[in-house]
Amino acid sequence: MSFHIDPSIPKQVADVMRDGYKKVDALWPISQTISFVSNKGKTRNGYCKKISTDFYKIAINKDIVQPKDILNVVVHELIHSYPDVFGQGHKGEWKKRAAIVNKTYGLHVQRTNNYERSQTYAPKQYKYHAWCTCCHHEWKFARAPRWMNRVEAAKCPYCKTHTIQIGKVLKVL
Repeated sequence: MSFHIDPSIPKQVADVMRDGYKKVDALWPISQTISFVSNKGKTRNGYCKKISTDFYKIAINKDIVQPKDILNVVVHELIHSYPDVFGQGHKGEWKKRAAIVNKTYGLHVQRTNNYERSQTYAPKQYKYHAWCTCCHHEWKFARAPRWMNRVEAAKCPYCKTHTIQIGKVLKVL
């Protein structure tokens, strides 16, 4: 069918998206409409979301900087957009198609990747600290979990005792 690229996406990235679309379409004609957008997640490279039976939204992380990495993510998500592949994860048909794309075009499409990003993110800051006084396991949380309101009822998942203590983290980890 067709594809649409969000106008806020830089021209160089949009060109890479078009190239990826053409490569995949040449192997398996794309019958669904694809809309490319950008997202700004810290860990996710991209995602494919089914909007309707013939319309998919593909988001690519705006922090990925290398064109070859962007191409790999675009192709990865386009493979997810086929009706016979969508919802199956990275098994079966998705895995077969990724192998064909890699062999045909010399790409490196795989289940996960650690691409170079344009931004560095601050380490996670923990505000709450919990520990078991029996087995000495520790947990740190950015937000207080619900069970902290009734810590006396909480059991340690390791030693199964009711000996959990809570406190605030005093320094940034």
